[in-house]
Amino acid sequence: MKPFVQIGEFDKNILCKECDNERLGSLEKYGQKVLFGKNLKPEETPDCQNYELEGYEFSECSNVDYKKIKLFLLSILWRSHITDRPKFNSVNLGPHTDRIKEMLWNNEPGEELEYPITTTSFIRADYHYKDLILEPRRMRTKSGINSYIFSIGSFQFHFYVNSRDHKLPDFVNEMTLKKNNSMRTVHLKNGMEKALIKRLVE
Repeated sequence: MKPFVQIGEFDKNILCKECDNERLGSLEKYGQKVLFGKNLKPEETPDCQNYELEGYEFSECSNVDYKKIKLFLLSILWRSHITDRPKFNSVNLGPHTDRIKEMLWNNEPGEELEYPITTTSFIRADYHYKDLILEPRRMRTKSGINSYIFSIGSFQFHFYVNSRDHKLPDFVNEMTLKKNNSMRTVHLKNGMEKALIKRLVE
């Protein structure tokens, strides 16, 4: 399996050895294990239940370490901001840069709605796109809600980067990573993955 984050797209000189190999590297290993089920110990294995609602399939997994998985995902966002690689030009965290760095350095994931992250997937589709890595895409709603979507393999991670004054949609509160160590994923219907990929690459 190809590495989930260390994909050769990040500058080699932007992180010190301790920060990259030790601090963020340990988070990366955990993220790979949880998301792709690789080399999981019994005590690390998420317990997932599937259910349907309004025609969509959801998974809700318990035993997903809130701190580790959130910091792992935030590390992808932060590294995408500080790299000079053209592939990540759309990621500009602005005044949020220092706060996210502080969260990573202090091993502090913050509250659920501080930079919440929601997850969708293609894993129920005919084509899983397991090796797909698209350029991050910035999204902004008419109400001013700012987010970034990263499509990596069969997963899409939606990062909501806003000031606390912005009221986020209710579904973000429902679907974001939870401090009770649960993670919800919406599985896109078969065929929807092609429309989303087309939108992201346009």
